[in-house]
Amino acid sequence: MAGAGRPRPLGQQPVAGDDRDGGGVGVGTQPADDLVVGLAAPAGELDAHGGELERLEPGWGAAVEDDGHVAAFRRLPAGQAPGQADDSGVEVAPPAVGAGADHVHAVDEVPIHPFHGISPSEFGAAGAITCRVVTVIRTLFCDAADAAGPLLAEPALNERFDAASALAEFSVRGLAGHLLRAMTSAERYIDEPEPAGRAEAVSAAEYYARTVEAGGDLGSDFHRAIRQRGEEAAPAEATDCPGVWTDTAVRLRARLAAERPDRLVQVYGGLVLTLDEYLVTRLIELVVHADDLAVSLGVPLPALPPDATALVISTLVDVARLRHGDVAVVRALTRRERDPADALRVL
Repeated sequence: MAGAGRPRPLGQQPVAGDDRDGGGVGVGTQPADDLVVGLAAPAGELDAHGGELERLEPGWGAAVEDDGHVAAFRRLPAGQAPGQADDSGVEVAPPAVGAGADHVHAVDEVPIHPFHGISPSEFGAAGAITCRVVTVIRTLFCDAADAAGPLLAEPALNERFDAASALAEFSVRGLAGHLLRAMTSAERYIDEPEPAGRAEAVSAAEYYARTVEAGGDLGSDFHRAIRQRGEEAAPAEATDCPGVWTDTAVRLRARLAAERPDRLVQVYGGLVLTLDEYLVTRLIELVVHADDLAVSLGVPLPALPPDATALVISTLVDVARLRHGDVAVVRALTRRERDPADALRVL
């Protein structure tokens, strides 16, 4: 059950569960409104990756407990996510020691996302509804896609569509298509069957460290194929880009909300990632190439969610650490005269 007090930062010590059935952490005024963070869920709840909402009220939605283990597999480097603490988050107060379940993780602020599209008939006879958790990473990716959308409506896009872009060897058309693929590639992998067996999932940083060579030969088959896919993904006319972007973003947001938080995807090179980790790679593509497109059009980059850019930066630094080691990264950040490898150039 939600409690009073000051917001607690990310990374606080574990606390016991405080709902009445010992199976989760309460996030509402009703004891049954909980997010399960323990072991097997008690009767009437979802599994350990689900959130249960009962007596749904206007504006309430799926609860996300950002402890790095349940709904959010990665903690955002900038701290609390939008929707936490003072802008509609719900603070989870720890109970007295020994008052609840032991199998819980650190509890932070719980963002409550608006729940749209539910008609009264869907509440059921008992007046309750159960819905799937939407992870922080998925919300962040979709918000970043929405923020980048106005670039595709810039008049300069129509004027320069077949001209060279600021990204070497890319046309503006191809760059716009490549940017669109940050979303459509995620859709494509969701469409494919989940990897069978117990394949080991890699991180977003490992994905880049294994598949992308920093400053590689732009004439290679690898890079030519990337440019070709961008050309093919772009709409035929620049004026179609805003509508295609918006439709894709809306469709992907709905699809991501329907997938389990621990969903796996098998991507380029046969690598397996959680869907959220793959979305981190797509977030990097979206942020980096939105900037490329803005420069190509001679317009400012739209304001992107700070947590999105912070996550991009931290992941790219992780790529540099995997490739060159921590000492090289420290020197690249502080002593460029000792950085012959240009360690921070990872793409």
